[in-house]
Amino acid sequence: MTVMIDTSAWISDLRGTGSPHTCYVRHPILADRPLEGTGLILSERTAGARSPRWAADLRALFLRGPILTVEGLQDREVAAQLYRSARSRGLTVRCGTDGLIAAVPLGTGCPVLAMDRDVAALAQVSDLVVEHSQP
Repeated sequence: MTVMIDTSAWISDLRGTGSPHTCYVRHPILADRPLEGTGLILSERTAGARSPRWAADLRALFLRGPILTVEGLQDREVAAQLYRSARSRGLTVRCGTDGLIAAVPLGTGCPVLAMDRDVAALAQVSDLVVEHSQP
């Protein structure tokens, strides 16, 4: 099954932390397999690049796989509902972008690899599956 790689897992990989998430991200890269993500994740990944060359390399790596898209008003409404559900249960979601990113795998049924407390909070109030295992 394909897994969508969240920005938090990419950051772990780029920092070389050696975490299980890093191993999970590295495995398909080394096997030259595509990785799934969204345009929002591409934007977050390349925004932190320290040079135009690094941004271009990250973009090229990212574009090897399918780009899942936020589906108009529907995914935005799902994101808002996720935020409200989390808040009503006393969970803090610091960034609305995480709701939009979470709406995509909720719509496609694929799990997401993430190391983000906001994504974890959204999973607590939805059917979002957060992947934690190694490949």
